Amino acid sequence: MVYPQQTSSNNIEDCFDFFDPSQDSRGEGGAASVIQMVQYMEANYRIDPSRVYVTGLSAGGGLASELLADYPDVFAGGSIDSGLPAQCATGGSSSAYTCMDGAVSKTEAQWTSLITGSDPGYTGRLPRVAIWQGTADTTVNPANATEEMDQWTGAWGIPQTASSTQSLTGGTTESVYDDSSGSPAVELYSISGMQHGLAVNPGTGTGRAARPGPSS
Repeated sequence: MVYPQQTSSNNIEDCFDFFDPSQDSRGEGGAASVIQMVQYMEANYRIDPSRVYVTGLSAGGGLASELLADYPDVFAGGSIDSGLPAQCATGGSSSAYTCMDGAVSKTEAQWTSLITGSDPGYTGRLPRVAIWQGTADTTVNPANATEEMDQWTGAWGIPQTASSTQSLTGGTTESVYDDSSGSPAVELYSISGMQHGLAVNPGTGTGRAARPGPSS
């Protein structure tokens, strides 16, 4: 696994610049740095290039969304956790907060065009996408999860009506959107009452892997 990390010299809050085209576009800035890390791993370890995935939380979720859109030829799939649609914010940090607050609503076609425009001319298979969002998130408005679903189902050319929906543990609702072959292309996980953070199952044993908190 590779764990990219932002530095305060690049962003005073140590957050990934998912809102800056010079940092999050194909071949540019931080996004390109992540791809270089992937390429290094593939060159130096026994990595299957067809099984490379990306995930991120919050600003990392925003960058994961951008990476999936910019490099569909690199990633087989990814998970966007409490993140944002690709290319939602492109005008600096102020536009980032506009997106985070949930004030950006586009049609499916508009969102889809931002995906196709991220890597013009690409005609290969798109990455499969999982979207995770807490319903009580006050940092990234939960409405963003719906916009992300609109964007990726649009990119896949599949209906916005879920192929199946089920209730999971922890107050989680899973909605699955299948591709034309009947395989999940987009999955949306809505966690009731969860604030801004990463959905985990902390367990109850002595050696449990995680515990509830503001980022979990």
